[in-house]
Amino acid sequence: MQEQLQTEDRLNNVIEAIKSHEVRIEHNFHALLQLSILVEFLYDQLEKSGIKVDLAQLEEFQKQRANEIEDAFNKAKANPEFAKQAEEAFNEISNKIKI
Repeated sequence: MQEQLQTEDRLNNVIEAIKSHEVRIEHNFHALLQLSILVEFLYDQLEKSGIKVDLAQLEEFQKQRANEIEDAFNKAKANPEFAKQAEEAFNEISNKIKI
């Protein structure tokens, strides 16, 4: 009987975790959609103002920014305090999701 209750508790925890992830996915999708609309609006406004945006430069800009972000992350990761904070955050999240 006790084993069945533990199994049901675990199943309930998994279901709650899945629901939580669904909410996060929905939120992220909504945020991405809003951001896309904003970018489209700004691009249209620039074009109406006679400012042409050279999208051919976008790929190079993306690569450069991705490298800058990765470098900053690697520098932070090399900091022992960063690793400690990341582990604490991971443990906090893990404790909330008991499977």
